[in-house]
Amino acid sequence: MKQQKFVDTNVYDLIDKSDRPRRIVLIDLDRTLYDYSKIRKRSVLKVLSRLTKLGHVKKSRLYDWILSHYTDFQSLGFSNFRLLWNSPEFYIVFKVLSETSQQTFDAFSNELENNDINKKHNRTAMSAINQFLIMYDRFKANKNLKVQINVAVEEFNCLTAKMPLFKNAVNLIQRLSALNIEIFIVTEGQENVQTEKFKKLELEHYVDPCNFIVVHQKNSETYLNILRAIQASYDPKRFLKEQINLNSYQVTERKLLKVVSIGDRYDKDIAPLIHIDENNIITVRFLFGTHKNQFTTEYLRHNNLKLPNKTARSLQEIEHYLVNESTWEKIQAIDPASLEVQN
Repeated sequence: MKQQKFVDTNVYDLIDKSDRPRRIVLIDLDRTLYDYSKIRKRSVLKVLSRLTKLGHVKKSRLYDWILSHYTDFQSLGFSNFRLLWNSPEFYIVFKVLSETSQQTFDAFSNELENNDINKKHNRTAMSAINQFLIMYDRFKANKNLKVQINVAVEEFNCLTAKMPLFKNAVNLIQRLSALNIEIFIVTEGQENVQTEKFKKLELEHYVDPCNFIVVHQKNSETYLNILRAIQASYDPKRFLKEQINLNSYQVTERKLLKVVSIGDRYDKDIAPLIHIDENNIITVRFLFGTHKNQFTTEYLRHNNLKLPNKTARSLQEIEHYLVNESTWEKIQAIDPASLEVQN
């Protein structure tokens, strides 16, 4: 059956004009609608294969070290390689280093070799550092390696040209949309990087691009501002960028909202909404990927933290929960304009 695609119409023209509250779903992108990490690692390992004859295990360790948050390139004046799109991290590292002075690179090498944080938090850091420096020497000495890396980058671009959404992601979005449930994808990161993902995932066919919101940091204040903008039928992206005072903005309709937030991270997708309204905003945690073992039920109970209203191991499970009319009947409507962030 051919999938019904999104018609390019202003989402606010589609809002149900009846007296009932609007139904809003805020959903995370990374590791909730798709997982980029496997494609990313596979493509970077291809680049490494052109640079070194290391075995798979050592290459994986080197990959992990480069991406480790304890490997601080920025403090030495280099780019934050983790925020760059369309270039495997290793290619960017070598490209930037090859354009730096020997003095800067020497300082960088000394920092790597003497960085206590690296030694403390990553047992394989020193081995990875040594391999990194050996590879860099080869890179500087062999111009042909640059050509090979460029080929690897093209392979990377091909791998990420059409990234797959999770199974049932499209079904989830389409079934909710068919029930006049408004979907807003809220993602944290660099706008150019996240927007590129949105395009490559072809999400614009199913979600209004106006409803794709990239924020610098997911916190309660940001979420509350998003909900206030939605309530005022104002473009949330413009509101966040321009920091508009909605109190002075002429609002023709300000309906109550029934809100559900979905995501894989408790600290980013669940807790901030609990701090806005712990009783009436429904939170659904998707147990997937690297974060599923963080903030476990046992941990939350031990620390007297509120549990999400629901946990799910598949998007299909979330779909069944949200298309059930009784789910929405139990949700109490909120008035974001009158809410404040709770400590």
